[in-house]
Order: sequence, then structure tokens, then C-alpha cells
Amino acid sequence: MDKASPLVSIVIPTYNQKRQFLIECIDSAINQTYMNIEIIISDNHSTNGAGEVIGEYARKEKRIKAIKPTTHLAITQSFIFAGENAKGKYFCIISSDDILLPTCVEELVPILENNPDVVFAHGEALHFIPDGKETLEWKHFNLKTGIYSFEDGMDKFIEHRYTYMAGSLIRTEIFKRIENETDRKKYSENITYCYDTYLLFRMLEIGKVGYVGHPLAKIRVENETRAMANARVMQDYGITYSWLEQSSLMNRIPNAVKRIRYIKAGLAFDALKVLIFKRIKNIVSQEEYRALIKLADTLIFPGFLLKKLVSKSMVIFPCVPIFLFRNKFK
Repeated sequence: MDKASPLVSIVIPTYNQKRQFLIECIDSAINQTYMNIEIIISDNHSTNGAGEVIGEYARKEKRIKAIKPTTHLAITQSFIFAGENAKGKYFCIISSDDILLPTCVEELVPILENNPDVVFAHGEALHFIPDGKETLEWKHFNLKTGIYSFEDGMDKFIEHRYTYMAGSLIRTEIFKRIENETDRKKYSENITYCYDTYLLFRMLEIGKVGYVGHPLAKIRVENETRAMANARVMQDYGITYSWLEQSSLMNRIPNAVKRIRYIKAGLAFDALKVLIFKRIKNIVSQEEYRALIKLADTLIFPGFLLKKLVSKSMVIFPCVPIFLFRNKFK
């Protein structure tokens, strides 16, 4: 790349990440074949020594900028804070336990440079576990590199079967336009774990997605800090899909209201099984369990009678569904 190549910000929000995972993530940013980068590492007031790791890297790598919010932030707010500090024309945001493959940025920059209607670009992501096994799970757009609209990937988009955060490149000005004060207070500030889905929909309102049909990143699947995430994803579903129902994207979907109701019901009902598992394992308290079941119930449209009755029974008789599902999770 020549000196005229646009600056790209690689943004790494982190909190109490394992030392080795954090090192692998930072090294993957440093080792990008695209040279005109800044690496922003945002430490959300870690207490496990992650700050020392970041400091060591910042002292020896001039492209690294270490930042920290004034106080500890919730997950989504931490990601937004880190993204807002990006100075590049484009930025790549990656969880601190994931890995960028060496040519990730180099392959994505030309897509955004040559296609002004593309708001973000990404490749596939390999899922990997500590024993070294790697799998290609998502296979978007039949692995065919190209430029795609919301309609092209609509089914995966609205059914929450899409990921892009690892190994993606976003137009910084688009991100900052989306994260305006009004919408943030109404939507993103209240999202805990599904911010990537919300941001995806917001970007697709504005433009298209550029796609590379091979892996550009690795997502770490078995990390206990992720496994401990509670079932508040249901709340995120509610916020995201309630916004989506009002979005201009719905004008581009046949039978939009009906489809969104089916999707909300399906997502909520699937999440109930996860919540039962977490209650069995005592990851959530009985009080939180009841509250989240009630929340799931609000996402299930009354017309879905059977699912509605089951969700209500889980509030009234929480021990019954736990008993029924216990053998499944042994």
C-alpha cells in the first residue's frame, strides 16, 4: 500500500481478558499486511493485569493508542466508546479474544474505496476452540464475493443468523452518524449483548454490504467469559426488532409485520431453552429467571397461542419446564 492509502483504525475493546487471548488479538492487529493503521485498545478498567499487557504493547508499537473510559462501562457502551475514538476513514472493531487474519484489512479497504454505496465490508469468520479445531459456520451469500443489498441476505439478517463484527470494516462516518444522541438513548444504550445485530440493521438502512467469500478472522467459541453471558439477549431482541418494525427496511420486505412477529416469537422461544439451562446451572437466580421469562413472553405475539401458553406456564410453574428439559442438558 502506498502513502495515499486511507488510515484504518483497528479497535479492540477489552475487559479482564485472559492474557494469552489478548496477546493473540493484539498481535493479529499488528501483523496486518495493510500498513496505514492505528490500533486503539480500550481498557474498560480491567482488574486482572490486562492493562499492563496493553501498556507493554503501547510502549513498543507506535501505532497503538491505549485509551480508557472515565468509569467502567456496560458491554455495548464500551464498544461504542472505543469506536468513537477511531480516527481512520474506516474502522475494524474486534473482540479482544478474537483474531484478524493477516490480509483482512488489505482485502476489505479496496471494496469500500471503490464502492461508495457500501457502508461496511466483511469476510467469513472461522470458529475455533482451544484444541485447535476450526470450522466455517456461516457461509454467507454461498461464499460468493460481491456487493449485496439487504434484500440479498434478508432471511439471514432478520432471523439473527448473521455475524460480521470480527473481520469487518465499517465507514467511520456512518458509525458516528448512527450513534447520534437521540437514537443512542432510545436504543443502543439499552442493548447488552446484541449490539452487532442492531448496528447491522442500522447500516443496512443506509447502504450495501461488501463481502469476501473466505475467512478473514477467527472467532473464539469456547471462552468462559462469553458462556457466562446471561439471558438478557431477549431484552436485546425486543429492542432491536421493535426498532426494525419501524425501520424503512420493512418497506422492502413482503408481509413485513407477519414475518417479524414470527421471528420475534421464534427467537424468544429458542432463548427460553437457553434460559432453562442457565437456571439449572444456577447461572441466573430464580428471581432473574422469572423476570426474563416474562420479558420473553412479551416478545411472543398473542396469535402464537401454543408458544404463548408455554411461556406463561414457565412463569407460573418454573420447576416444570426445568424438569422437562433437565435430561437434555446432562
